[in-house]
Amino acid sequence: MEIKYEIEKTFTFKEVEFKSTQRKIKSLTVQAPAFQDRYLLIEALPENPSTKDSFNSMVKLAVKKTGLTIEEFMELPEPVANAVLGFITPTAE
Repeated sequence: MEIKYEIEKTFTFKEVEFKSTQRKIKSLTVQAPAFQDRYLLIEALPENPSTKDSFNSMVKLAVKKTGLTIEEFMELPEPVANAVLGFITPTAE
């Protein structure tokens, strides 16, 4: 059995300057979540998580895996933030 999995992905985009930190970036390298990251994410959710609970947990994981602050992550252009969340979201094939 061969397993193909990206352990990190770099997203490149037009320069973004974060208002909250005055920092500028043109790319963002995201580390793939480890099994433990996803396990802890699921364990931290309430028994019947709302969409908001799930989204907040995914944003916390994205912040951890991008090295951005929560304020910086929330300032990313929507397509970039969605691409990051898509990369780290647990999926099964």
